[in-house]
Amino acid sequence: MADKDTLPIRGIPYFAIVDGSGVAVGGSLTMAELRRRGMEPICEVDSSGSASGTSIAALQRRGISYFCPVDESGLAADATTSTTLRQRGILPLCKVSSVGVAQSGSLTITQLARRGIGFFCPLDESGNEVSVTGTIIAGGGSYVWTGQDAGLVVGETASLAADAGSYLWTGDDMTALRDIFVTAEAGSYAWTGQDATLTASGGGLGLQTDLTAFWEFENTGWTDATGNGTTLTAVGSPTSVTGKVGNAASLGNSANALTAASNTNISAGGGSFSAAVWVNSASVPGQTTAIFNKDLNTFGNREWGFGSTFSGTNRWSCLVSNTSTTTFTAVAASGSGDFSTGWHHLVMTYDSGSKAVVLYLDGSATGTGATLTGTLNSSASATLNFGRMGAGTPIGSNPILVDQAGFWKGRVLSAADVTALYNGGSGLSYAAMA
Repeated sequence: MADKDTLPIRGIPYFAIVDGSGVAVGGSLTMAELRRRGMEPICEVDSSGSASGTSIAALQRRGISYFCPVDESGLAADATTSTTLRQRGILPLCKVSSVGVAQSGSLTITQLARRGIGFFCPLDESGNEVSVTGTIIAGGGSYVWTGQDAGLVVGETASLAADAGSYLWTGDDMTALRDIFVTAEAGSYAWTGQDATLTASGGGLGLQTDLTAFWEFENTGWTDATGNGTTLTAVGSPTSVTGKVGNAASLGNSANALTAASNTNISAGGGSFSAAVWVNSASVPGQTTAIFNKDLNTFGNREWGFGSTFSGTNRWSCLVSNTSTTTFTAVAASGSGDFSTGWHHLVMTYDSGSKAVVLYLDGSATGTGATLTGTLNSSASATLNFGRMGAGTPIGSNPILVDQAGFWKGRVLSAADVTALYNGGSGLSYAAMA
């Protein structure tokens, strides 16, 4: 929680709130004592000019400045306008948080200034921000939010559903694109958003469970976000460009790909698994598993992969191979698929119990009903690849973009999991999958 010394740095004026007698609200310091501490006192009045029965005239006789709180639209609690308040000799001011956001809304101090609305951060006699009062849901119960403690404990996961904007969470600024999932630490927390619900007690998507490899392609280090160490190696000169979530890898052009040696984190080991990738292709790459695969492109040395052809037809597809040296099972999207420019989300699942192979396109199961004959292959020779099949030439004469690719070992993603991962077409960052 910010104190008065940090507010000027952020361009936020502040006052200490006093009652009609000039004593700090919630404390005992007088106006003279507050001023010695570097805080100018001010008293809150209603739109008629009354401070709990004390009139403006009485405040003026006592040398107490006063204001009427207004919201980010410039209206008092009874909808009196700022213009009317000024005509009554009352200063309208909007209370803002220590990060410069209206306590009764979401506008920043810059936006308030553009609207001609005055603002300040209210402080107590110790120079600390007077927090917003609200209700949150945390730790399985209801709490009155005083800005001090949400009742969270070390290691408890909190799910923060917030509108787009900048929010202060345990001292760090972040931008809320959809849902932010953070891990709470013991201590005091300041929450500046009024339109969000904080839920604790393990409420998250759980999509990081059994996720043994995940690449966000944010830079050309091509690292594995899970920390399991499957860093990709560049073939040619793939680049990191604007993608579906942050950046993506630009591959193809018959020259550029990404690869990694086989390891247990990217191989199902003959068991169940799921894999997912966002892909953007301006033209049909035209190879069976060249988008994202664990495939040496020889029978007996392939496991699984995503591609864009099926029985000679241009359709999004996936493939799983058995231990035979000559057979595999492929599943294609129903219809012709969509190869127009734009992002598409591909998910494949394999259940080692039922042998079922399912392909999801843009959040919906579109390739179903196929089962693998025999046992899923597990090949130590099959490399992981983006943009090529095995050690072959990178695909296509045009580039493809890939983003947010992952492999879940031992887990069959449910339809609900795939829907959450698709996120209405916006995708999810690795952090938001927790």
